[in-house]
Amino acid sequence: MVASEIIVLLVLLTIFLEDTSIREVHMVLFPLLAGALLIAGLKHGAGFQALWESASVNLLFLMLVLLLLTAWFSLKEKRVVNVTLQLLGWGDIWFLVCIALYFSILNYLFFYIASLLAVVVLWSAWRFISKKNNQHIPLAGMQALMLAIYLSCDWWLIHFNAVSDNWLLRFIYQWT
Repeated sequence: MVASEIIVLLVLLTIFLEDTSIREVHMVLFPLLAGALLIAGLKHGAGFQALWESASVNLLFLMLVLLLLTAWFSLKEKRVVNVTLQLLGWGDIWFLVCIALYFSILNYLFFYIASLLAVVVLWSAWRFISKKNNQHIPLAGMQALMLAIYLSCDWWLIHFNAVSDNWLLRFIYQWT
């Protein structure tokens, strides 16, 4: 049964469409995404204990990133800066929280870094081609599209298993 996978992909595509077109994401999508990702994680071999441990570490990493961003911009501006007011939207943060519940630790780090780099490149290219000077990046939407592609490959094509670090560790060891 692939119901949870279909729900995940539909929610991700909805996040992409909403964030890129109207620059906001309906909040009801995030609990739906989190629940469907948890079910999919359990179906794809991660036990509840493994999901809990990975989610805890992933959420601690996310909190550290947000704390460092706040500290960096606060030092830069010489005042306390709330990064959720102008730099990151709540939809971006909630999206990262949701995916933290699914990914193993190294897969979360891999997706987080790779998707941020891809978003910067794609958004820069889009701004150059379209000649628009919009500074607001639809981060959650672009990451949602990338995640839909990533998970589709994992579930139906390549089967690298994003709830386990084994494939990534093998890949790293192969190149060292």
